Amino acid sequence: MPRTKGYDREVILEKAMGLFWEGGYQATSLQKLVDNLGINKFSIYDAFADKHSFFLAALDRYRENVAANLRESLEDRDKGLQAIKDYFNAMAADLTMPEGRVGCLVQNSTLELVLSDPEVEKRIQETNKSFVDAIQAALVRAVGKGELNPSDDLRQKARLLFATAQGMIVLAKAHNDSESVREVCGQVCLLIDGWQ
Repeated sequence: MPRTKGYDREVILEKAMGLFWEGGYQATSLQKLVDNLGINKFSIYDAFADKHSFFLAALDRYRENVAANLRESLEDRDKGLQAIKDYFNAMAADLTMPEGRVGCLVQNSTLELVLSDPEVEKRIQETNKSFVDAIQAALVRAVGKGELNPSDDLRQKARLLFATAQGMIVLAKAHNDSESVREVCGQVCLLIDGWQ
């Protein structure tokens, strides 16, 4: 008779995502995963094949859940420029909490692995593109509402805003600088207001 698994794969994956997010890929050893997840190495191998596959599954979970939640304000179909300002204000609020120092799993993984791991690079590019696309969609709605000039280069604006959001994450993580994060958010909102 086959043995039943003594763990919930989704719960384990959620916990592993947190460990990789906080510690990074290299610093999160297989033993650390075993110690913190309450499962043995054989269960990890059975469910995920190896540590790298486990990490990719955690990165996918981040993209599907955490990143999707972060994009929600951008995807408000009733708002144009205000959707983008809401996104930046929500991000600033999150980044100025103590947990904000952990940063972003995608950004952390970019700095650690993107040059050496094509599978991680592909996932990161997909996640980043989803944010640029969501910002651009909000800008398109803003054009439809008469908030932006239709001749503006919306992709360029979307990339600028995405890069600024990434910079805010760095300020929070590397400098623990809540005041600077709030200042950048305020300047972004003023910049957006100036586009109208």
